[in-house]
Amino acid sequence: MADTPRPAPVSFPEFQTVSTEAWQERIRRDLKGADPAALLWHTSEGFDVQPFYHKEALETLGDLPSPLLPEPAAPDRAWRNVPVVRVAPQNSGHDAVDQARISLDRGADGVHFIFTDDASTFDVDYLHSFLPLETTFIGYSVPHHPSSLLGRLLAASNELGAFY
Repeated sequence: MADTPRPAPVSFPEFQTVSTEAWQERIRRDLKGADPAALLWHTSEGFDVQPFYHKEALETLGDLPSPLLPEPAAPDRAWRNVPVVRVAPQNSGHDAVDQARISLDRGADGVHFIFTDDASTFDVDYLHSFLPLETTFIGYSVPHHPSSLLGRLLAASNELGAFY
C-alpha cells in the first residue's frame, strides 16, 4: 500500500564508536583481575561464544556461504512429524506399537522408538503386524546391544518379504 510508513534506519548517533581494544580494556577493568577467558561460553556444539562481538570480527571472516534454506518444492527436505515413543524396560513393546499406530492414524509421518534397555523382549512380529513398515519411517534408539534388535528386525523382514 502506498500509505504504509517505511521503517526508519536504525542509527544511534548519540553513542561514540568503541573499538574492540576499548571493550576488552573495559572488561578487564570491570572484572578486577579475574580471567576474561571465564566469560567464554563453551557450547555443546563445540564452539566458543565470545562475551561480545564487534564489526571488526565480521570483517575478518571474509565471504560467508549463504545459509541452506529448505526449498518449498523439495519435499525430501521438509520437516517430518515423527513422534517419539518410549518402550518400557523388559517389555514386549505392544503398548508402544499401539501408541505408534494411533500416532500414524492421526497423521504422523513416522515414529521413533526409544529403548532404555537392550530391547531383547521387544516383539518384532507384533511391530510387523500393526505398522506399515514398507511405507513408513521407523527409527530406533537402542543404548545396549542394538545389533540384537537389528538382527531380529532383519530376520522378520526376510520372513515376510519386506525390506527396511
